[in-house]
Amino acid sequence: MSNKFYLSVCLLCLFSGLALPSFGDERSGPSELPREISDTFNRGKTGLGDLISDEIFDSIGDIDVYQVKFSDFEGQIRMGRKVLANHDIEESYTVIDRVQMPVYLPVLSVPLGTEVVTFNIGLGSGLDFANIRVVKPSGALSRERLLESLEQKTDLVERKAELESSDWYEEAKKTFGSADAPYVDGSDGSEDKPVYLMDSLRRARYGKLWNMVSGPLALPFKASWLSHFTPNEVTTYGGYGSVEIGVSAGYVTNISSGFFEQLGLTAGVRAYLRGNFQISVKKSGTDKVKVKLMRRNDKGVGGSAGIHLPVNVYDGFLLAGSIFGQNFNVNVGKIRESLIPISFTADKVWGKGFEIGYEYDLKDDRAIEAYEQAVLGRFALSEELSVLPESPVKNIFRKEFTRKTTSREVTVSLQLINHKGTSIFAIEDAVVQFPDGKSHVYKATSQVMARNEADFWILKLNEQISYTVHADFIGALPGVPQTQAQGAGKLALLGMIVEGQIEDNYTGGDELNRYSEMLEHLFGIENMFPKVPEYIKIVSKRMPCYAGDECRGVEPEGGDESWQFTHYGRSQYYFRISFTEAQLVKFLLTPREKMWADLERGFERRPGVWKNVTSRRMLSASFGWFGDLLAWAFQIKDIDRGFGFKFHRASVFKKKWEKLQQLVEAGRDDQGSITLTAAQKLKLAKGIGEMFSDRAFTYELLNTTMFALREVNEKEISYQINAQSAAFPSLNLRGGDITEIEKASQKYEDETNFEIPRIRQDVTLGVTSLKIKQTAKLEFQVDYLAVRNPPLVMIRLDEVSSFLRTQRTLRRMMIPNRGQFHEGANTFIIKPSSIPGFEAELASAIRPGKNYRLTIALMDEANAGMPESEDFYVNPNF
Repeated sequence: MSNKFYLSVCLLCLFSGLALPSFGDERSGPSELPREISDTFNRGKTGLGDLISDEIFDSIGDIDVYQVKFSDFEGQIRMGRKVLANHDIEESYTVIDRVQMPVYLPVLSVPLGTEVVTFNIGLGSGLDFANIRVVKPSGALSRERLLESLEQKTDLVERKAELESSDWYEEAKKTFGSADAPYVDGSDGSEDKPVYLMDSLRRARYGKLWNMVSGPLALPFKASWLSHFTPNEVTTYGGYGSVEIGVSAGYVTNISSGFFEQLGLTAGVRAYLRGNFQISVKKSGTDKVKVKLMRRNDKGVGGSAGIHLPVNVYDGFLLAGSIFGQNFNVNVGKIRESLIPISFTADKVWGKGFEIGYEYDLKDDRAIEAYEQAVLGRFALSEELSVLPESPVKNIFRKEFTRKTTSREVTVSLQLINHKGTSIFAIEDAVVQFPDGKSHVYKATSQVMARNEADFWILKLNEQISYTVHADFIGALPGVPQTQAQGAGKLALLGMIVEGQIEDNYTGGDELNRYSEMLEHLFGIENMFPKVPEYIKIVSKRMPCYAGDECRGVEPEGGDESWQFTHYGRSQYYFRISFTEAQLVKFLLTPREKMWADLERGFERRPGVWKNVTSRRMLSASFGWFGDLLAWAFQIKDIDRGFGFKFHRASVFKKKWEKLQQLVEAGRDDQGSITLTAAQKLKLAKGIGEMFSDRAFTYELLNTTMFALREVNEKEISYQINAQSAAFPSLNLRGGDITEIEKASQKYEDETNFEIPRIRQDVTLGVTSLKIKQTAKLEFQVDYLAVRNPPLVMIRLDEVSSFLRTQRTLRRMMIPNRGQFHEGANTFIIKPSSIPGFEAELASAIRPGKNYRLTIALMDEANAGMPESEDFYVNPNF
């Protein structure tokens, strides 16, 4: 987004959702780049057409197709589409198409005393349908075609002797090649491809628009209807019913102002009971499908408050700004717009329910019959078949759970500028019966999101930053006898997984540098991303003389010089960090005398400002309960210049830190080592979840944790970083090993929560420790570690330019694993060869004196693992 947008957003600083870190006044400064290089920077970036495309998509994201409202009845039909980036090597997106049909029936509405306060009773119900699928670029390689060709190839190999005598043997040999022949997309590298493939985003947004209705409503009640589903495609359908009791209040007063005519205040509280029923269907393979039933009863309480202002915008009100580096003026004219500058809602929900899931092998008629009953909510036949040996129906899990969710939302609207901050803290405590045993699963999830938006009619500028923290415990059941507690504790897994995303559809140079610095600061890695120019010098050309003979031989003079802010189009950053139990224990055992110093670094305070006892007492006295109230109510942004908001939140975090330290110390034995029981690990998971549930300063708390671990030389933290921008080549960075808590957590999510849209990179298909070493002029040794034996390997070779920060995709290929890839250490040699194979295919695109990036990802029939990239230079003098 443009810099002018941030000037406007300053008006909202008191009510923003997430505190963005500041990095002093260091800026990359102006850059005087030649015009042709400036044009290269702009190649592939988001232009006006893409911004208008964003506006169009936002307008269809949530549509009221039909609405009816009477005095005693209100109903709607709503449909919408949401698109989520998967951050994978295939550059794919998850598309969620949804149709909702809510109905509300007010039963009683009685004024209390005056008309200001009203007592309400109402009934609600509704139906909810969703379709979730993965969309890839139009030129994406087809796993289905590859696996089909592999089956054909296997048949040919088995009949080799017979086929060699056939007339078409030579043609078949050319077609299938060697056993290791890759499936290549045919790119010869002649076309520059932008880092961020807008093709896949457009396909996700606008492809199959009819699927917004047909997808969610085309329910696969017959097994044959699944033929149009793609692997991993999910459809869900269900309903709910609720009863609600509440009190609402509203007050309006006149204002003697030419701009604001009235001021309205609203507030309300409510309590409700709600029952939910949902069936989810997932095509898990060519002939396999999973079906899940969920039933849950909720009880909740909530409140809301808002300020309502009808606004007059007079004739001649002029909006001026700088978009695309050019001034524009928009005469708004006289309009009357009703808006709510500030609204706040909060809810707390307690739920209890059960889930059950089955997998059906549709090659068996018994499974087909059981499936067609299950999608109608009848699971008796599925249960009967699942207990039989060699059954085509398998019971994959049973789960009983309790769930407590606290949510909060703040919205600030000022004419064209909008801010929305959302925070959700959910605790799920479940007992799950898997085929291999029963587990106790505790998950504390904190999710915070801040979205800033500027709507200029024909285009919309969006910036969104979100963090999700999962504190997970997966292990023994409560109530294990004490004699078995130590053994159960060893089997129990404790960990914390953090995910963060930054998305900006129109990124300025200063914003891009700020995003990059946030991640570099967090991971403690300098120059992880290139610093980009924030503005460039532009020299305009003067028009030549066309006045006749007097202009003959006269060259036009030099044009005017101007500075133009750089814009790098759409950018996305994603990171994932996994902390093991040992790392969390190291963090919690930080000496108390060092905690304030780590918090100062994490919250980017001047060293010693919080360590000083007198300073802490003054901040605590001036901003104790009042700071807590404001931070809780409005999620205060980074305005801590002489105030105590950050200090107050840091002090709350420190108290929880010290409390959990005592819990860890309780597990220390006489020899000084720490061994935690399953019950102690469960308490730690609960405490860590609450410790990191801060609504406004998740980034700072995570910063503190990383600083503290780096101080004790903890270097094996597992992390993944994916960054995409038109300003620099796509980056995929990994560090550390895949943790056991990641594997266990993914198994739990994939089996029990497959209908929840999220980034679905399979951690069990991970690649780590990728290294490339030149061994001859055009020969390279590639070493990497594979977490498990993969059916397929995808390799992408890009030519990169560090000066122009451009990237060309030269080769993309899928390679079938016929024994050459395996779990653990792998090595292959890239070198020219007359024998067909992926090594020779890669070597054919490499030239001396060039810089390249090799990216490897493991894949199976439906999932892609987390990619790993490594840059290398081809030394022509080797």
